[in-house]
Amino acid sequence: MTTMFIQLRRVVYLLVLLQCCVCAVCATKVSGGGQDSSTIMSDKADVDGLLNKAVEKAIERIGSMAGCLDALVGEGETESFEDNSKRAEAVAKSMEVLLEEVGNLKEKGKPKWEPEVEWKEKKKTILQQKVQEFHHVRSSLEEVYLLVHLCRKPLRNLDEVMEGLADARKNFLKVHENKKDRTPEVMKLDKNSSVVNRTLFDLSERFKPEDGELKPLMDLVEVMMDTVKAVKDLKKSLESVPELVTVLEGIKEEDLQKIEETKENNVIKKLEEAKADARKEFLSMVERRSIEGKEENGIEEQSPRDKEERKEDEEQAPTKVVETKENGDGKAEGIKEEDGEGAKNADEKAEEKKEEDGERAKNADEKSEEKKEEDGERAKNADEKSEEKKEEDGERAKNADEKSEEKKEEDGERAKNADEKAEKEENTEQGRAESKRPEINGGQVISVIQGVDSSSGPSLVHSPLMLLLLCVLGCTLVC
Repeated sequence: MTTMFIQLRRVVYLLVLLQCCVCAVCATKVSGGGQDSSTIMSDKADVDGLLNKAVEKAIERIGSMAGCLDALVGEGETESFEDNSKRAEAVAKSMEVLLEEVGNLKEKGKPKWEPEVEWKEKKKTILQQKVQEFHHVRSSLEEVYLLVHLCRKPLRNLDEVMEGLADARKNFLKVHENKKDRTPEVMKLDKNSSVVNRTLFDLSERFKPEDGELKPLMDLVEVMMDTVKAVKDLKKSLESVPELVTVLEGIKEEDLQKIEETKENNVIKKLEEAKADARKEFLSMVERRSIEGKEENGIEEQSPRDKEERKEDEEQAPTKVVETKENGDGKAEGIKEEDGEGAKNADEKAEEKKEEDGERAKNADEKSEEKKEEDGERAKNADEKSEEKKEEDGERAKNADEKSEEKKEEDGERAKNADEKAEKEENTEQGRAESKRPEINGGQVISVIQGVDSSSGPSLVHSPLMLLLLCVLGCTLVC
């Protein structure tokens, strides 16, 4: 008997030890599942760092894009593009008219067309003027063509930069969801990133060729290409007139891309300066908005030194020193008269100020009355809506009660049917068991017990009641 109690006691000790280990493992998992404050702060710092990097990258693009716009469509450039477009259109139209005229002459002079000398000289003079006009327009576009080529780089992967900034800002707002816990640095980053995001979007809209600021330039480039095409067609039609073809050799498509090395260096320098100025102006604008936001929120206060200087300026009245010589009395009287006029003007200004203050106070009272009336109307509407909502809630509650009663009745019927069905099945199984009793070995018994017993279930293993039960059982057996 003593040996059996000793063995039972050992078994209980082992069970208690096992339960303690399980509880310790569960506690470790639970404590490791949450995030401590240091981890949260680390996540916030990472998100802030990513947003800062995205903002810096976006600012670089903003400086480049704004500088390109300033260089391409500066003051007076739009009007210049429109004028040059008209001149280039006139050149292209004259080429088309001449092409049509040559075609008509060829039709009349079949099978071989030979133009007259007078006609050739006249058309040669006209073509020389048009070629000169074209070159004048082209020379004004040399720098523009290079600027267009250089300004393609800031537009590359612009969508990726904008998406990266939007994603970084989204994560930032998610981490700093509680505005009350934000530090001044976080608030500044929030405002700056918002300004940068909006500015980048506005610049991308301004670069659209269909309706942006570059549309006059794009129209001019298109007209120039049309002119070159018209010249090609005219050359082909005038193959039998080498004198005119020689004149038209002055207009080539590759001429549009030519630019001298000196001009190229000047254009690059001009563009870099425009980018630097645009970046500097944008950063100062962002800083200015940040300071204005602080003043609106009451963050900045006037320094004690400024307050003291302002107080001294208000206390000190301007003094006039009158030097009297031989005609000193006359000067003194003149000064007194001027002071009297100044006092009179000051009184008039004071009266005007009082009248203005009275008008403002009157307007403020009227606005206050209007606001009270609006608040009364809103309160009345709110009460009416509240009554309507109560009635609707009452109807819904009534319908819910009716549905609940119906559901209870249906559940009762189902439970009754289930009991009857279970009773029939039990009687059937009992009859079958009595008619046929299969032999059950030890392994089957253990498997059945394990299937019925839920001692291995997580709800029982993790329950603190299990530990208490084992302790009581152990004490009972030992004692």
